[in-house]
Amino acid sequence: MEAGATTGGAVGMNREQMKKMSEADKEMELRANRAKALLAERHIGLKTNQIPGEVRAKLSTECVDFLSCLLAGPESRIGSRADGGPEFENGFAQVVRHPWFDGFDWDNLAEMEGPLLPNGAKDFPRVIDYLKTCPNTDPNFKQLVAFATQNFDTFEDQGTNLDDGSRKRVDRNNLDQFYDYHYRRTRKPQVPLPDFK
Repeated sequence: MEAGATTGGAVGMNREQMKKMSEADKEMELRANRAKALLAERHIGLKTNQIPGEVRAKLSTECVDFLSCLLAGPESRIGSRADGGPEFENGFAQVVRHPWFDGFDWDNLAEMEGPLLPNGAKDFPRVIDYLKTCPNTDPNFKQLVAFATQNFDTFEDQGTNLDDGSRKRVDRNNLDQFYDYHYRRTRKPQVPLPDFK
């Protein structure tokens, strides 16, 4: 292969250029990870692998070890590179094998009930199923919507700075264009379409 010939990778780059690019990408990623660790130290108030004594006293040894594995640098963090080699081990497999999760039923995780359920969580699927077919004229509609959204944050409608306060008349036909989240054209296009026959 001639000097400067491509290797099937980036167009116009030879192997040496691609290798340098790859090394540069690795260096940039390493610097980004270091910067993230420094930001985490400032933001959380923890240095990598340091858990305050008062917190450590309330936690099991396995839990402290697991937190330390999460707070470790990218080269030794749980789920990251195993033994510093180029191959990655499945990060989830590393987490599952950690002693803190001994006895945890990973196979039935989807069927398990969480330890902290929001208000109305048990009735939520039934209410949502009913709301799917409930017309908004139903006397219970507002109560059902209030129940389904009871755990949502509420915000006052501030409008926008684009509102001039005047109400514009809305044509009833325009309201139905997006019914059921599907756009329906209500008028014929003004531009003649080409005939593809």
